[in-house]
Amino acid sequence: MVKEYYLSILSGQQRGFIAAIIKSILSTCTLPYLAVLNTRNALYKNGIVRSTRLPVKVISIGNITTGGTGKTPLVEFSVKYLSKIGKKVAILSRGYGGNNPSQENNEIVNDECLALKENLQDILVLTGKDRVKTG
Repeated sequence: MVKEYYLSILSGQQRGFIAAIIKSILSTCTLPYLAVLNTRNALYKNGIVRSTRLPVKVISIGNITTGGTGKTPLVEFSVKYLSKIGKKVAILSRGYGGNNPSQENNEIVNDECLALKENLQDILVLTGKDRVKTG
């Protein structure tokens, strides 16, 4: 019920005083986020912070939203498609929030990595906090 009300406010379907207050509060929260984002982008643009390139092509699937947005199924779909058209594919993950030891190398992996390993048995799934080193 609360989720539907919240979504109706964001979509503009819900109008009125309370909806306006909630939208104002949420809009105010975007200012610090925008400041952090612009600072981060400026650091990269001016070479203060450098990105690292792997010697292979990388497709990044992710966002700032946690859980339930379909990232893992999209990874699985993408890997199956790329494999089908003849591309060599591997999955690289931080294993965020993991507490299940991997059987192969004793690294800590999360449920998503374990599911991907089970569903994509012919695909290498690499996990590690340092994705550049792991990649």
